[in-house]
Amino acid sequence: MSVHISRVQISNFRNFCQLDVCLSDKAVIVGENRSGKTNFIHALRLILDPSLSDNARKLREEDFWDGLDSPMENGAEISISIDLRGFEDNQSLLAILQNFLVEGEPAATARITYKYAPMASFDSPGGARPDARYEFQIYGGDDPANGFTYRDRNWIQLRVLPALRDSETDLESWRRSPLRPLIERLNVTRQDLQSAADKIDSATDEIIELSEIHSLSQDIERRLEKMVGDLHSISPSLGIASTDSLRLLRSLRLLVDGKRRRPIGDTSLGVCNVIYLTLLVLELEREEAAGERAATILAIEEPEAHLHPHLQRLVYRDFLRRESPVLLTTHSPHIVSVSPIRSLVLLRDSGAEGGSVATSTAKADFTPQQGQDLERYLDATRGEILFARGVILVEGDAELYIVPAFAKALGTPLDQRGISVCSVQGTDFAPYAMLLGKGALDVPHVVITDGDPFQKEGNICYRGPERAIKLIESERPNDVPPLNGLLQKQQWGELYKKFGGYGIYLGVHTLEIDLANCGINEEMVAALKDLGAGKTRLSKFRTALSGGDMPGNDSEYVLKTIDAYGKGRFAQRLAPKLKGSSIPEYIKGAIRYIVSLLEGNN
Repeated sequence: MSVHISRVQISNFRNFCQLDVCLSDKAVIVGENRSGKTNFIHALRLILDPSLSDNARKLREEDFWDGLDSPMENGAEISISIDLRGFEDNQSLLAILQNFLVEGEPAATARITYKYAPMASFDSPGGARPDARYEFQIYGGDDPANGFTYRDRNWIQLRVLPALRDSETDLESWRRSPLRPLIERLNVTRQDLQSAADKIDSATDEIIELSEIHSLSQDIERRLEKMVGDLHSISPSLGIASTDSLRLLRSLRLLVDGKRRRPIGDTSLGVCNVIYLTLLVLELEREEAAGERAATILAIEEPEAHLHPHLQRLVYRDFLRRESPVLLTTHSPHIVSVSPIRSLVLLRDSGAEGGSVATSTAKADFTPQQGQDLERYLDATRGEILFARGVILVEGDAELYIVPAFAKALGTPLDQRGISVCSVQGTDFAPYAMLLGKGALDVPHVVITDGDPFQKEGNICYRGPERAIKLIESERPNDVPPLNGLLQKQQWGELYKKFGGYGIYLGVHTLEIDLANCGINEEMVAALKDLGAGKTRLSKFRTALSGGDMPGNDSEYVLKTIDAYGKGRFAQRLAPKLKGSSIPEYIKGAIRYIVSLLEGNN
């Protein structure tokens, strides 16, 4: 693992009151709008970006956390520190960072701090602006005298691609193009280019001698002289390119579409972004290989700009698996879906009192198998859970339609509250619960699962409670013995009530049977009719539904009939027909619980 930022601490900067988060060598930063993603990147720039001037590092009163009252008048301080790891085998980095080491860490860790605070002594005749007595310091370790200078920042630097970048214009401009340093690095002499320059000269003369072009050139020159006079004329002429042999290299432009050789400006903004990124990464790799930099950390804001979902996944699957460190801020579930599981960082606003806070998966206690499972699970659809304020975990597609419909019927539309419903396509909730739990991203969540009754030695048993106990055991093992006691005694009411306290809500049977038992028979018959069922089947279905509580043959017929059309399709037709008067209690409880968690966070 190469050198990377392993920890960030921010105090009193913009929307961060006190932030402390661990990072991996790849960091994919997600969060709602205004949660502080751009401010987080800017905090890192204050320490590591050599392109940022000293004047830009002098902050203003509006850069202090909003919760502070008259911060400059009261002498408040802004502090930003980063910990660096992964440099043990790099002698160049060790030479710089050896004086910045932090004691007591399990691995070699260097700390660099930016501090913006009042000067120790400041004499003013009066009338000075509040910020006039403030100064910034950037230093290593815990010693302000141990300065981290521009030279150091140039050796270990942060490169930022902002969200509102204009890749097309930069590629067309020689001064700003990432192609420029790659060309300037080439070992090409004037003699190497002279033959090509002579040929361009001849081609230019041949074109200019065409009567129409020659006439246009003269018209341009005459009109310019008429406008500004002989003294200010610049003697314009038409040509293919400069024929100065060394300036020929500056005429090189990247073309696309093979033999068509179309200019960059004729392609899409998304392709421009991909080309820009390719050139930039290539140059960074060559800088490090040539010993011009010890390390470059690349930060890209909203890398999904103008990219088709498939291209997002292709580009950033490759990008997030290169050796060098990288930080991305994104709103794209497609990029999240190809991100290493330990790269995820979640920013969220904790409310006016605490500012934005961050959680991450960098040190989550996943087993290797669980980590691999989660990376497979987090495809683009399930990746949405990282952008949600709260999550309801369910078993399958049927709940994806049914739960939001019941929430709307209860007057709590999920989208308006930032709540996502996530299907785990089965009953393996544990990896998701770990990802969303306090040891990782700490996202409020609940689990809805079936009771799943089955016969054992003549008795009715339930798989759902056993599943729930295993979920609880992973986080709170000491709570398991009394729950097992209730399970053995089959005290279902007390047991289910306790599960609710952990955010786990169980049905009695399966979803479809629990729906039938709560009195929506006609709605279920109507849904089956919408799917094309004939009169005979509808009649048998209605009769089975009206058989009361259905643990037996009636329930088997209902499930078999629904299965024949597909549970997801059936739920899709049923959802618009649902009303708030007949909702299974466990679904109602789960919706109210997740809403209460979010209201408590506010």
